[in-house]
Amino acid sequence: MTPHLGDIDLAARWLLARPQADWGRALGEMDFRLAAARAHVAATQRIHPDWGDGSVMALVLSQRLGHFVPAGAQGRLYLSALATAAFHFSQKLPS
Repeated sequence: MTPHLGDIDLAARWLLARPQADWGRALGEMDFRLAAARAHVAATQRIHPDWGDGSVMALVLSQRLGHFVPAGAQGRLYLSALATAAFHFSQKLPS
């Protein structure tokens, strides 16, 4: 999976719904859910009932809307979450 800017933005907003100290664990949880959803799709040819098709967008948008924080609402914290998500995904790019 190659993340796009929209994926990184959604992941950052997803992180904002969690305490900053838990962001690393939350990204690990996201990786697990994405992999499980992709495996489910590969095995059944159907989207995962809770986590979608294995894309970041499907996973984040499958969560309750209360998890979303408008991007500009928290300024520096949002930028920190964006940088954290971008770094996390950059470590998973093919070499």
